[in-house]
Amino acid sequence: MSPIESEDELLRSVALQNAKSILLARQRAEEELVRAKEALESKTHELARSLAMMHATLESTTDGILVTDRVGNVTGYNERFVEMWKLADDSGSLVSHDNILAQTNKSFEEPVAYLSRINEIYDSSPPETYDVLKLADGQVFERFSSTQVVEGENVGRVWSFRDITSRAKAEDQVRASEQRFRQLADAMPQIVWTAGPDGTVDYFNHRWYEYFDPDGASMERGGWVPFVHPDDEAASRRMWEASLTTGAPYEIEFRLLQADGNYCWYLARALPVTDESQDQTKWFGTFTDVNEERQRAEDLRRVAAKLSEADRRKDEFLAMLAHELRNPLAPIRNTLHVLQTTEEDPERVSSLDMMDRQVGQLVRLVDDLLDVSRISRGKIDLRVEDIDLTSVISDAVEAARPSCADGGVDLSVKTLDTPIILRGDPTRLNQALGNLLNNSCKFTDRGGTIEVTVECDEAEADITIRDTGIGIDPRQLPYIFDIFVQADTSLERRISGLGIGLTLVKNLVELHGGSVRARSKGLGHGAEFSVRLPVSNQLQKLPSEQARSGMARAGNKRRVLVVDDNVDSAESLTLLLEILGHEVKMVHDGIDAVETAASFRPEVVLLDIGLPRLNGYEAAQRIRREAWGKDIFLIALTGWGQEEDRRRSKDAGFNYHLVKPVDPDELARHLDELGEGSQARA
Repeated sequence: MSPIESEDELLRSVALQNAKSILLARQRAEEELVRAKEALESKTHELARSLAMMHATLESTTDGILVTDRVGNVTGYNERFVEMWKLADDSGSLVSHDNILAQTNKSFEEPVAYLSRINEIYDSSPPETYDVLKLADGQVFERFSSTQVVEGENVGRVWSFRDITSRAKAEDQVRASEQRFRQLADAMPQIVWTAGPDGTVDYFNHRWYEYFDPDGASMERGGWVPFVHPDDEAASRRMWEASLTTGAPYEIEFRLLQADGNYCWYLARALPVTDESQDQTKWFGTFTDVNEERQRAEDLRRVAAKLSEADRRKDEFLAMLAHELRNPLAPIRNTLHVLQTTEEDPERVSSLDMMDRQVGQLVRLVDDLLDVSRISRGKIDLRVEDIDLTSVISDAVEAARPSCADGGVDLSVKTLDTPIILRGDPTRLNQALGNLLNNSCKFTDRGGTIEVTVECDEAEADITIRDTGIGIDPRQLPYIFDIFVQADTSLERRISGLGIGLTLVKNLVELHGGSVRARSKGLGHGAEFSVRLPVSNQLQKLPSEQARSGMARAGNKRRVLVVDDNVDSAESLTLLLEILGHEVKMVHDGIDAVETAASFRPEVVLLDIGLPRLNGYEAAQRIRREAWGKDIFLIALTGWGQEEDRRRSKDAGFNYHLVKPVDPDELARHLDELGEGSQARA
């Protein structure tokens, strides 16, 4: 092959090789183009999906969205933005993007004016802005904008508009309500405060700052707590913390330090405010000035203390008065009974009976005075049992007959044939009815009448006492049962008395669950007293009179030791007991009482309480400590008759407590009731 042919062949070979390379490169380029096209289509689809999602998001939001480019031209908005600003033509269709800035709707004037200035302020506006738009028609919008940056370059701005008209109105209402609350709180005479659910005070009305905190620093100091008096602080704090924990209302009185440097008493109250879920959201509290009330209460307490002390001294005086009155009455009554027992001359017997009745009246006055005092202090006890009221009435009537006969007054009784059973104290009911009968007898002239009638139904018994006496002034009827009230207050009145009998009747009847009422047509027309008492629903068999008296054996002779420092009382009682056939010894102090009892071994000791050398309580205790003294029958015979005196005598070992002047018949009954087992051991 010639050189030329060889060169051509080489050129063809090179050209072929180049052609293959070009074809391969072209093929590769086409493949890259296909891949790029596929990638572009993928990106396009992805971008379309993102745009669709963004569009759906923008259209689904309740905010109006507006998009501008970097120089302020509108590039997009959602339908909510158009609806929000009423950007619609006359047909109701939404205006086009091209006309949005030319829209002259009145409600859009403000944002249009803002957008028209945006080119001037855009470059200097901050990356993010927030403000509130308040339009002339009452609409309120929150407006928020933020700069959009792509690869470090400002490409535009997104504007968000949110309609908060309803919220703004609600906030306005809350502010108006708070304003009304503050005005009301400032008008109140109390100090008003509020606190959060944790107890942190967040509001005081102006009175707080006026009275306590002129500098207005109490909020930083912890509210009202630092103003509480140190002595009251612990209790107030415990209660406040308990209320915060449990939600219970807070109420306590404590002292607060005022701006003038003085402490003043206040009543603190607070109530929790809860929401629909009953969760505490706030506390509403007040401080009410109670300093004057506390001062008045303290003054009343001091007055009450003085009255209580005066009442105590009065009771002590009455007890002492009764004791001093009973001591001389005792020998008088004893001597009268001695004379009545031995006297045979009818005229003298009549005189002695009259004296005995007058002594009995004195004893009744003393007893009534002390009973009223005890009842007023709630220190009288009823010895309640099932009783026949008819029997009690009969006893009271029979006890009143001598006085009525002496005064020339006819006393008649109309009772029921059947028993009237009730729960009561027969002695106290007898006392109440006796006082009424005695009262009628005193105020009825000679030749007058007293009539007692008894009626009963299933629930109550009615005892009526009518007299033809001087009557009662109608003006006095409402007060007739008050203590010390006298029916006859004239200077020439002939009837004496303390004015306590009817008071005692009322108290005793009411203690039995009953009532008493007085009636009168006026002075000169007599009076009527009605006692109503509840009766038992079922009749019960009552013990016979003999059973109630303990099957007493009359005529039992006893060895009796009389101990009394009042010589007249001791001698008269000794003489009376000896006339009745008893063996009696007499001493006048406590030491002699114990020594004589040890040698004489009496069955009964009549022992006074107020004795020299050794008082009656101590003497009784010494006798009881001895083997020979355990079965001796100890009877306290004393002028002291208060409940405390009776309790002490029982604790000292006495069997009975009798008050001077003792009724000889009652004393004889106690002596007869002693059985053989009560004999003192030799």
